[in-house]
Amino acid sequence: GSPNSCSASNIGEADIQILDSVTYQTISRIKTEICNIHFLSWSADGSRIAGGNNDQSYVWDTVSGRLLFQDKSYYAISVELSPDGTRILMSDVSGGFAITSVKTGENLFFGYGTVTRWTPDGQKILSVRSYGPESYTPNDEGSHDEIFLWDANTGEQLKRINSPCLILGKAAWNSDGKQFAVDSASCANYDQHSIQIWDANTYEIVQLFPIDSD
Repeated sequence: GSPNSCSASNIGEADIQILDSVTYQTISRIKTEICNIHFLSWSADGSRIAGGNNDQSYVWDTVSGRLLFQDKSYYAISVELSPDGTRILMSDVSGGFAITSVKTGENLFFGYGTVTRWTPDGQKILSVRSYGPESYTPNDEGSHDEIFLWDANTGEQLKRINSPCLILGKAAWNSDGKQFAVDSASCANYDQHSIQIWDANTYEIVQLFPIDSD
């Protein structure tokens, strides 16, 4: 959701509704002429909203409704705006992502991972690449899944981590960007799920929360 207690949804008829998350009343609508938007993402200040439908990705001004950005070249399965709304992160089904300027449409850099998250200050990007349980065999010392940290300004890969467990496709930063969490499963037993909490400076797991599958 946005920082100003609003939420957004695509109503399937070429509109995006901006709703008050307390009263659930429609505050405004963005006329898009684009049906079936599959995912939406706010900028941190709520001034911009991004969306996509696999074939195309877009960014709109939430006040004027003006279309600011459109990309038809990248088959995105998710989009996420940088906290300041100037860059859009688009992940694709092939296991990579692109960082693109909203203003110019220029691709700034590419990286690996289908699950991607900005730090709250927009300086780093967390991405994870999961190959699925079928990639693991009992003779392996760990999973083949990977965690990456990137400099969001230069595109430099800061760290690549071979995950000790299978990654299930969810990741998040904490509010100060010093730790991140990933959803994981045991290599030996795919039904044993847990949340790994990593230190973003030492790249070590500092906490592990088992999840009761029942």
